[in-house]
Amino acid sequence: MLALTTGARQGELLALQWDNVDLERGVMEIRRTIQHVPKKGWVIQDPKTPSSRRAVILLGAAIDTLKEHRERQERERMVAGQDWQENGLVFTTRRGTPLDGSNVTNQYFRPLLKRAGLPQIRFHDLRHSTASLLMALGVQIKVVSEILGHSSTLITTKFYQHTTPALHQDAVARLGGALF
Repeated sequence: MLALTTGARQGELLALQWDNVDLERGVMEIRRTIQHVPKKGWVIQDPKTPSSRRAVILLGAAIDTLKEHRERQERERMVAGQDWQENGLVFTTRRGTPLDGSNVTNQYFRPLLKRAGLPQIRFHDLRHSTASLLMALGVQIKVVSEILGHSSTLITTKFYQHTTPALHQDAVARLGGALF
């Protein structure tokens, strides 16, 4: 839900802490990213560019999903008892440890796509879908770039802006309306 509605990277979501989620205001702050480093384990660090640190507005459906998730996580914390490893992360294992991105993709994301009858895509493709949908809806490229945390709109247009026959038809229709 959050990947598709915010365009956040998987590492940003897996490093997301409850302290950076304001469900009352409907804002999620991207402040860190997580990655597994051989011989070091999980490393939470600053994003690669200052523009990757950002506040993202949450849709109502995402807020509701996060509230349900927080309640579920609280139940998991109670069941785990002393085995719970508190780190403030929004997305954890049943013992509170960080989730592995590959496991998320293989154990949850791909089976979800299969159950929904959707094609198998990479988790990162959700970010691409968010960007493409926002642009198809006419959202200004600068706004899309900021939502995605890009340092430049050039990055957004280079990697995420694609045209479709429907967009071409709309452009020609608009031109015709302006001319005639």
